[in-house]
Amino acid sequence: MAARTKSQPKNGNDSQQSSLVGRLLAKMLAPLLALVLVAAVLVGSGFGLRWALLKANPFFTLQTIEVHTEGQGLTEDAIVDILGEMGYRTGQTNMFDIDTAAIRSRIEKAAVVESARVTRVLPDRLVVSFAQRFPVARLRARIPRFIDHQGHVLLPWEAEGFSLLPDIVGTRDVETFRPGQKADDEVLLAALEFLRLNEEYGEKLDCRAYMIQLDYHPPEKLKIYMHRAGTFRENAQVLVPVRQMRAALNRLAVIVRDRNGLGLPTGFVDVTYEENVPVRE
Repeated sequence: MAARTKSQPKNGNDSQQSSLVGRLLAKMLAPLLALVLVAAVLVGSGFGLRWALLKANPFFTLQTIEVHTEGQGLTEDAIVDILGEMGYRTGQTNMFDIDTAAIRSRIEKAAVVESARVTRVLPDRLVVSFAQRFPVARLRARIPRFIDHQGHVLLPWEAEGFSLLPDIVGTRDVETFRPGQKADDEVLLAALEFLRLNEEYGEKLDCRAYMIQLDYHPPEKLKIYMHRAGTFRENAQVLVPVRQMRAALNRLAVIVRDRNGLGLPTGFVDVTYEENVPVRE
């Protein structure tokens, strides 16, 4: 018969080990708990001091709203009105109650604003600076719209003083355009690109455009009507392709140079052609 093995009791040893581990954990966690308690007290004290020294201190009451911008679309009075609508008023609002990010977001919702910056200058001044969008053309419609170089739509009052801008006619669905909307019409954006490149080329083109007619029929193109300048007669017409526009304007620059050199007037040019460009007096 096999001999029986007698088991030894272990419950006492396990209990002692668990007690030892518990005491070690308590010793290790005690400093951490103390630090957490101290941090909580400091944070609470900090908030109390902040309230007493800053938010409840009349020394930090908003007294001056300073506005920096160029343009006429959004005035200093309009900015003060926006701040008032948000609950920020001179002589009443504590500087540390002002949410500068919220103000910036609100101002940038205006169609005429490209970007804004809002800064607290202690003890009592709020500085608002923003870049305005400037129209480069007028969209002919029942209610005229203006548009900037990136295609953002502006209201007429936001473009005060820009009555001499060129007209863009024939834009699809123009009556549905809303202030602040960014146009994605490829042909309309091509007209804006022409205006930008025309400025870049300057005297090489001598294009004083007063109207751009959009043509959506393939191949899509722009018909530019111009005032008298250089070789061009009054009401001269230049046809420009929507795509590969820079190459087309390079062809036009050569034609303008040659005809100016010969003293020839020009009434029509179609640079949608890459070769044998039609030119008429």
